[in-house]
Amino acid sequence: MRNVVRLNAGFALFVCLGLMGFMALQLYTQAQVRSMVPGAQFQSTYVTQKAMQESHSWRRSNLYWVSWTTTDIHRDGKHRVQIAGETWAKLQIGSPITIAYAGIDRQPFLRNDQLFASNGQIILNICFFIGALGVGLWMLAVLFTPKPAPVPVPPWQQW
Repeated sequence: MRNVVRLNAGFALFVCLGLMGFMALQLYTQAQVRSMVPGAQFQSTYVTQKAMQESHSWRRSNLYWVSWTTTDIHRDGKHRVQIAGETWAKLQIGSPITIAYAGIDRQPFLRNDQLFASNGQIILNICFFIGALGVGLWMLAVLFTPKPAPVPVPPWQQW
């Protein structure tokens, strides 16, 4: 039984470490987009295309895209960014925008958009990171807690 608990704790620790790594990268990229840490490259440009992708699911909302290149906005790629609907409605073709290329893979983000680097999103990522850290520390304690000594069975209870 103890080996099963250690195996599950080891797996949970592995998952927590992975989640913490992912959240740390997310937080670092968000900090770059908001200019809290150096590393992002900024490009001032203007909107050349806008598109809305309607959701056909009752659970999801529409997706809003803007592009600053002549590449078709309906194709996937680093020539477009997904933004909040309110921001999309305010932007017109020719509106000035600032694109931040941030993160390990230099993904483009709209600098002043409230979709990726909003306060709420950063707080949520910090909560996930702290939660994964807490569970990870708990799993370390489970893994390295010494095995209790077996309790001897009194002779009158032995069969």
